[in-house]
Amino acid sequence: MSVAQAEIIWALIAGYFALGLGLALAMLAGWLKRIDPLAAAAPWQVKLLLVPGLVALWPLMLRRLARAGA
Repeated sequence: MSVAQAEIIWALIAGYFALGLGLALAMLAGWLKRIDPLAAAAPWQVKLLLVPGLVALWPLMLRRLARAGA
């Protein structure tokens, strides 16, 4: 594997997690109510614990959000 290929892989990983962080913050700001009202009403300490899971699993959460809106 060349250095250029490794840099592309790292850029893709960084992009995945950056997009996940943006969507996690949007979920916590308001979209979470549509999926789970109890989680949306939780204190900020609990919401802080949700962030790593939301960042890592953002494609699944985005699909659940789309299904909740339908």
